[in-house]
Amino acid sequence: MMSQQHENDEIENNDNTENTVESVDSLFSDISSDTSATSAFTSLRQDRDQRILDSPPTDEASKTEPTVTSGGIAGKKTVFALVIIIIGAIFLSVMTLDRRTQGMTFYSARELTSEQHFLAALDALHQRHTPDVITHRNALLMLPQQDDRVAVLNAFIALTVEDLTAAANHLKTLQDSDDPLIKTYHYYIVGELQFKQKQYGGSLQALDAAIKVSDQANRKLVPAYQLMASIYYDIGNMQQAMDSATIVSDLDPNNARILRFIGMVQQDYEQWQDSLIAYQRYLELDPFGDLRETVIISMAEVHIKLRQFNQALDQLNQVLVTPRIYALRASCHYNLGDVQDALNALNDALTRDPAQHEAILLKGTIEIQDRSYATAVDTFVSGLRYYPSDDVLMYKLSEAYRGLGDEAKAEELAIRSTILRTKRERFSKLNIDIIGEPTNIAMRLELAKLAEEIGKPELAVIWYQAILTIDSQNQKALFELERIIVEMTRANTATVPFAPTSTLQNPTTTPANQPNQYLRVKPLSRSHVANIFQPQFV
Repeated sequence: MMSQQHENDEIENNDNTENTVESVDSLFSDISSDTSATSAFTSLRQDRDQRILDSPPTDEASKTEPTVTSGGIAGKKTVFALVIIIIGAIFLSVMTLDRRTQGMTFYSARELTSEQHFLAALDALHQRHTPDVITHRNALLMLPQQDDRVAVLNAFIALTVEDLTAAANHLKTLQDSDDPLIKTYHYYIVGELQFKQKQYGGSLQALDAAIKVSDQANRKLVPAYQLMASIYYDIGNMQQAMDSATIVSDLDPNNARILRFIGMVQQDYEQWQDSLIAYQRYLELDPFGDLRETVIISMAEVHIKLRQFNQALDQLNQVLVTPRIYALRASCHYNLGDVQDALNALNDALTRDPAQHEAILLKGTIEIQDRSYATAVDTFVSGLRYYPSDDVLMYKLSEAYRGLGDEAKAEELAIRSTILRTKRERFSKLNIDIIGEPTNIAMRLELAKLAEEIGKPELAVIWYQAILTIDSQNQKALFELERIIVEMTRANTATVPFAPTSTLQNPTTTPANQPNQYLRVKPLSRSHVANIFQPQFV
């Protein structure tokens, strides 16, 4: 697929950031050494002294003629010696454990050269393990030759705490570096910075430059491919998203997050068995990772699509119960013929979240099958208050009215449902067709318009942003993006992905005093994933 092209001078587009900001260095200074052994010894002494103070008074005879034998005195000395030995052993164990579990320590840090510190820090950067990056940065600060290496690490550290201005200021000092390794990570961090600033075209260009320069430094820049995969996914270029993800998987076979990403894309395109394989591999590599439950739920969804309902239930029993989990369990029970268990799960779901979409749909469907048409009408009307453009809910409501004998109302709703379904099908088709049209603005404009018409304004925002990565001055996209963000903010419908900071901070676009209490946008599941490779600072 064709990659997106932009002017080269966008790579250095950080000069507009503020020039003064408090340094982040103070946030990352090393913590003082462990005092646990000293504290333990002090506690023992205090305990000994307290026991002496609490001892009953002795008579004069016992004071002048102690009855303690030499053997007893020797025993006390032996016990005291053993205590000292145990405390020493504990201290040594703690120090050893500290060196094994906390990465670099002061003692091991002294053994490395400046070059070794920098390379080790870059390896930690690849793993997004910021504490080790900080440790090596601090070690470099104590060495005579710091040069541009410290600036690179400082920029990355600033990014992890979202201090974009500080990151940009650190990058400014790297403008004239000829070192391929420095240039590689300069461009990479520029790419991350522009990604965080929602400048996706510039981000892709900077990441591409980083990859090209990294070849000169003989390093495979896995994080760049990883971030490119997620950006391509969000702007609708699925082929390049999968190409980038495959490169990551080839270069780093033990990368669990990229396997989750691959499984997610395969699930989107109904490659069910392939997605299960990717998800299972993720769990093998990272069985207790922060995405464990998300992956297990995705596997349950795939099993439901494959009508493997018992397997889906096994998966759902492994995760924290939420309203959506109750709804998925209900779907399994219903398809297995356990209608009462399904209804119980649906009631649990809707008690906790009256707007749970899957639960509303299945509950109303069961009520229609039971010929409880009036109850079904209430259920679907309630659902459409939250999802007014949902064609499936609307069609089910028409069925409920037909059951009540109101043919006119049923026909009206059926026609509206058909119109919405046609638009949704067109939207789905365009999502496939656009894979081969990475620069087609007209197609993206249609996708954005359709997304809004079928009740998915958050996806419309994404597609307008995708247009701006191709043509940053596209007036149609700029106007519609501003309008839809204002409307979404006023309706209080959802957190707006990709919202320009200037728009959100504009006092003229603050939410209305009386937001629509019924309108709710279905949350994104896999449609917006650009942040999945950006773990929090740890």
